[in-house]
Amino acid sequence: MKLWFVAAILISVAFPAVMGLKCMTCTSAESWDKCEGKSTTCVASLADQCVKLHYKAGPVETFFKGCGSDVYCDEKTNPSCKAKATNASYECNINCCTGDDCNAGAATRITGIVLLSCALASLMMFFKA
Repeated sequence: MKLWFVAAILISVAFPAVMGLKCMTCTSAESWDKCEGKSTTCVASLADQCVKLHYKAGPVETFFKGCGSDVYCDEKTNPSCKAKATNASYECNINCCTGDDCNAGAATRITGIVLLSCALASLMMFFKA
């Protein structure tokens, strides 16, 4: 019985990674409210995080949600944010997360370490009883 419980936890932690991350995708030039998108399954080999990006260059703004990698989650390497160095009135705000559709609302970041810690805590409580 305990073996089945352990197997179920391991599968539930590993299975979403096999299926691919789902992220909200949209682009708007007006606001987050106008950035209405849909949930899309990311290509695992290209994107392992959901991105929520807002950038502003003078009067022009862009609101973006989609799939991305570490390159898109770092202001120094994100293609949209690189222009910040050449334009003094440029703003770039990036939030990345790793849960399905985690970029839909407020920015949160739940890492694999947090998920693994929760799974291990559950196992410890189960085997202690």
